[in-house]
Amino acid sequence: MSLLGWWASTTGLCNDELLFLRAIELGPVDGLMVEGSSHPPLFRLVVGSILDSSASDLLLRIPSIICVLATLVIWHLILQRLFDEPYLVAAILALTACNAHWLEAGFLMLPYAMLTMLGSAHALFWLRLVASDSRLDFVGFVLTGVGSIWIHFYGANLLVADQLIWVFIVIRERKFIRLWLSSSFVSLLLVLPVIPIAWFYVQVEKPYALVEIENHTEYFLTYSQQFFSSLTFNLKSLGFLVLIWYGIVLASVFRFLGSGKPRVDGDEQSGPNRIQMLILAGMFLAGLPAAQAHSLIFEKAMWPRYTLVASWTHWPLLFLFLQQFPISKVIPAAIAVVGIATGIFGFSSHNQFRPNVAFDYNNEIRVLNEEALAGDGILVQDFDFWIGSANGDRLWSERYCPVELEHFTGEAMNRFEVYENGIDFTAVPASIERFWVYSGLFNEELLRSGIPENWKLDLIEYGDCPWFPLARFKRVEQPTLQ
Repeated sequence: MSLLGWWASTTGLCNDELLFLRAIELGPVDGLMVEGSSHPPLFRLVVGSILDSSASDLLLRIPSIICVLATLVIWHLILQRLFDEPYLVAAILALTACNAHWLEAGFLMLPYAMLTMLGSAHALFWLRLVASDSRLDFVGFVLTGVGSIWIHFYGANLLVADQLIWVFIVIRERKFIRLWLSSSFVSLLLVLPVIPIAWFYVQVEKPYALVEIENHTEYFLTYSQQFFSSLTFNLKSLGFLVLIWYGIVLASVFRFLGSGKPRVDGDEQSGPNRIQMLILAGMFLAGLPAAQAHSLIFEKAMWPRYTLVASWTHWPLLFLFLQQFPISKVIPAAIAVVGIATGIFGFSSHNQFRPNVAFDYNNEIRVLNEEALAGDGILVQDFDFWIGSANGDRLWSERYCPVELEHFTGEAMNRFEVYENGIDFTAVPASIERFWVYSGLFNEELLRSGIPENWKLDLIEYGDCPWFPLARFKRVEQPTLQ
């Protein structure tokens, strides 16, 4: 947790966080359907109810860090329910907490830490509900499932996974039909208000292909391995191990359906609880497999943060599966220890314990403070649907630039047209002699290309972001003809 606190206090808000902050500033009504911040409102409402844009970056991220702490507590309760050995509980908890994507998302002012927390709580209430059928567990089960989609549209994968789990359960145990139908009906009623919000954002984003994929098969195989490795050992070369978990999911389903009467509170001699394995297998499908299915069906990109809703389920599922075999209890613990060591090595070598998603901006701010002058401009290129006040570069300048610069933009276009055309120098106002560029759209190669004769690139400065620098362009006086 000290690592997350350090990241939160030493890095500035990333582009997505700035867009969320803008939606919070607009308020619960005006910020509900606003271009540039395409997520349901629950997370924004929580943060906006206790903080505003004047708060420091660290304070704005505190709610996410609290969700991380709550997730650890929830999974400690789940693991205690699944395993009798305290050392195995501790080892699996530590192993799962080494998840690189979860750590990097856990300190940002974005909905993913809260989504992971609710997904984890949903798994806990699943396990409790089938064992007790209590009213309190029923309410917790419904609210955590519905709450997930009110935080992020990918929370819908949880609700789909719920239906798959229920189908298999009621095939074996008809007494759960009433519970299945009642929970599904209440969940549907609570999800209905999200539909118009989702429809709005689908229509906004539909015209823009955010990632062009020439060879989707190659992309799919490569990124499936990369994302799964980030959920396990953080080593891309081991990403193929996702096939093992698919095998475990199938084995869990067949074992449940092919068994005798499913045991809910069985004894030690009958092996791992079959319903528990089925629930974890279903929850696992709501993560990476759901992202893979979406990518295959629509030939779209996969985003690793969307797998976080089920990012904690695969390790407990593996160890439950191993416990059905007559092996020494030391072996699962040894696997966990090796996994922890490998995960820490992979994560530290991958980014030297620095997040890949946010940067401190200290060098950029220093350069601007020393070099920027009154009357300078800054390019805030509009693209896709991130235009006007929803432009992330504009929001960055307003929050972090120590000197007031004049904002200007070229003609709005999609990002691939920006990559092809570069900077539109004709859009620079005649009153501006120098202008700055600091944007994820422009890497150094693009900044150095297509510069007209009356402009020169006279400064490039990198901060801790290795992909795009801070740049300054200056007008060049043209010789007059005699």
